Amino acid sequence: MNMLVGTASPSNASSDESTTPSLTVASTDHFDSDSRPKTNRRRGHFKSRLGCFNCKRRRIKCNEIRPECSACRRLALECSYPVQNAASTDAAPTSALSILTIEDLALFHRFLTAGIPAIPLKCEHLWWEVASISHSYECLAHAMLGLGASYLSQNGESKYAVQVLKHRTVAIRLFKDLLAKMPQTPADADALFATIGCLLTQAALLPNNMVEYMTLLRIADYVVRTVTPKFPTSIFHIFTQMGHVDSLVTLVADQPRDDDVIQGFRNSIMLLEGLCQWDIEKDLLAKQVRCIDALSISPQDACAAFIVVWLTPTTFSNEEFSHFLSPDNGVGHILTIHILLLDYILGHFCIDPSHKPNFSCRKDTVISWTKSLAQTLPRSYLRYMEWALGYCEILAQQDARYLLSP
Repeated sequence: MNMLVGTASPSNASSDESTTPSLTVASTDHFDSDSRPKTNRRRGHFKSRLGCFNCKRRRIKCNEIRPECSACRRLALECSYPVQNAASTDAAPTSALSILTIEDLALFHRFLTAGIPAIPLKCEHLWWEVASISHSYECLAHAMLGLGASYLSQNGESKYAVQVLKHRTVAIRLFKDLLAKMPQTPADADALFATIGCLLTQAALLPNNMVEYMTLLRIADYVVRTVTPKFPTSIFHIFTQMGHVDSLVTLVADQPRDDDVIQGFRNSIMLLEGLCQWDIEKDLLAKQVRCIDALSISPQDACAAFIVVWLTPTTFSNEEFSHFLSPDNGVGHILTIHILLLDYILGHFCIDPSHKPNFSCRKDTVISWTKSLAQTLPRSYLRYMEWALGYCEILAQQDARYLLSP
């Protein structure tokens, strides 16, 4: 279900210039579950003066969702609108959802009560503030609704599965458009950051989605480094790598440790040493070893080292990243699984239980990714997954503490 993937283009990883990740968005036509009315009687409606040309020609009410109304999306028609005058364009720089249903309100409520992304740490108030501008940015509105739908779906509400994919696919497409234009105002930058934050959080709730999750993490890092710093009055201007480390350290405290888990992780990651061929793989392995070893010094040192591990894949060039998570590179996938599990090891050994998440959805997803990878790898790689699978059995019985990564 990888709707968004990075495409490879040659780039120098050591260059000071930022590498812009490329996006590929899948078709969304099959996600629309609207059905035709079961009666031929047409209901009365107000005339839509700003509707698309197809709806005007067919003499039906257009819901005016841009860039593609629901009717055109359902019928796979090319949707286009009359050109608005300059005054109208200035008043509404980005389109918003034209129609909200009772179901949408339920999704939005779920987002506000359970789906607030963990980044920036302990900054729920910032997300409530940015939620107030979602009516002006359709990409953000769809991202929030999609994330809300994911949490409802995780709790057994299977009827929201279609909404998960529909809102997510539209949000990705519109995010791509907004990123291509580059934000012109602080509100644009906030909408961009919040949209990728929601999409990244949602990616950690979807099955068989590890590659897309890592791709979104890379794009989120690009937004943080190149977009929000340009707008000092942005809501999310405070979020930086060092700022995140400082916030995380305030939550860190010594917790009881299981030496068998620590040594098991170290032995497992060192097994991969002989398989790593690319320098980026060797470097990432070495950083994970330094991180787990830092636990013997202090939990603060281990957490600071983990932030370096976590962000390392975001520094890869497009070519390196494409190789690292290509379907036939088992080493890259196993290294990534170890990063995700290290997140939970450190969470339990460094974070007080009072900071545990209210929901275990992300933990359950990481466990499912691990088991799925073990099933798809060639048999010769299974020995490198033995510890990971064993730790997942332990993790399944524990609370969902982790280092509050996205």
